[in-house]
Formats: sequence, C-alpha cells, structure tokens
Amino acid sequence: MRAVGEKEFDGCFEIGVSIGIATFPDRVQSVEKLLDVADAAMYVAKRGGRSTWSFGVLSEQHPSNVVRLKR
Repeated sequence: MRAVGEKEFDGCFEIGVSIGIATFPDRVQSVEKLLDVADAAMYVAKRGGRSTWSFGVLSEQHPSNVVRLKR
C-alpha cells in the first residue's frame, strides 16, 4: 500500500541534463574561474532547452554555442 502522494515509477525515470563546460587553459586562464565559467555556461545551456550543453567563455571572448543532444 502506498502513502498519499507517493507514485510508483517501476524503475523508469525520464531525465534531462544541462551541462556547462569550462576548459583550462584554452578558455579559462585561471583555475579559480573554472567553476564560475562552467556555472554560467550551464545556465546558457538551460536557456537553450532540455538536454543541451554549452562551452563557457570569459566575457571578452565570443559567446558560447548551445548544442542539443539527441536522445
């Protein structure tokens, strides 16, 4: 018997991911900036839709591209 509000999923879950990528030293010049740039890239990917990823760049570089992953 299930409690109120519990759902039975039978082990199957649909998930989507948004990934922000920062690489050192080609896109980020300091280790301290890695998480900041990757985090910003993740939000660019989130704005691009479900299951996307984005390479992060510093503000003086060209904006990163958002690429949709195929399921």
